[in-house]
Amino acid sequence: MPILNKLLEDPVGIDNEWDVKFLERLAAKQVEREALRKQSYEDGKTVFSPSSLASCLRRSYLSKNHREHGLHRVETKAIEPHYYFLTGDFIHLKVQFLLYKASMKWPDKILLVDTEMPVMSKRGDHGGTVDVLVILDGEPLIVDVKGLNVRAFANVDKGEPSHGYRIQLADYMMLFNAMIQGGRWKASDQLLEYLSQWGHESMPKVKRGILLAENKGGPDLAHPAAFTEHIVKLKDNLPELRIRMEALRAYEESKEIPEAECESTRLIEFTGCPFADYCRPEVKQREAKRLEAQESKGYRLARPKRRSRSRRT
Repeated sequence: MPILNKLLEDPVGIDNEWDVKFLERLAAKQVEREALRKQSYEDGKTVFSPSSLASCLRRSYLSKNHREHGLHRVETKAIEPHYYFLTGDFIHLKVQFLLYKASMKWPDKILLVDTEMPVMSKRGDHGGTVDVLVILDGEPLIVDVKGLNVRAFANVDKGEPSHGYRIQLADYMMLFNAMIQGGRWKASDQLLEYLSQWGHESMPKVKRGILLAENKGGPDLAHPAAFTEHIVKLKDNLPELRIRMEALRAYEESKEIPEAECESTRLIEFTGCPFADYCRPEVKQREAKRLEAQESKGYRLARPKRRSRSRRT
């Protein structure tokens, strides 16, 4: 955050041909990513992804195994989820460009190593795409970019990001480290030379990641750029991450579909899910039970929590 805020003290824009080339390469990477994802789906070679692993085991399981259960992915026609993800794509693009500009301005402080970087497990059944890999003061950091509503942004700012965001970011770190350890990701000679300035003989494993969030509600006095960040440590989340991954593989081996995790049919996680129709009866039943439980408690008299300062009172 100090780097981004310092950068934005002056105008930031597309100033030269190098900026144009960076954006062209970044756009090409996004096209390649989506083309590969579509081809993998058509070939039946889908994988467990960090984003789905972090949110719902059923969605992650069915994304990879729905054909075996005679189910189909149904891409929603609702405007809200499509606008949500479109906005997210451009927030990613903006942050990636800002980090690129920062690395051009302060190369001794920060180095942008890669964007839209694919990571994959040794088994080939678990993988995703890292938003940004940077080296900051000699430490490699994976940056995951999120565009959040006001409440979710405030939670990140307080140091209380959602459970799913932590798991997703930790998963990216785990996958990348496994690629380094297995020799499936190698640093270039130029990168090794840069790392040597910080006392590294090879690419070190990632121990921490940055959840970088933009407030969709816009800037405020405490956040003039509408950004905040939260540090996620791999070691704090690795045990749970492994448990969830082992559970998914166990479900796959037994061909058993996990339970639905959504609590409401109104949330974006449900409305934007390609398996919402399959889960709908189960989730609606859960909603009905919750409503019935609330109604059974009866009505309570509302009492003021503190003394009112109103002159009328």
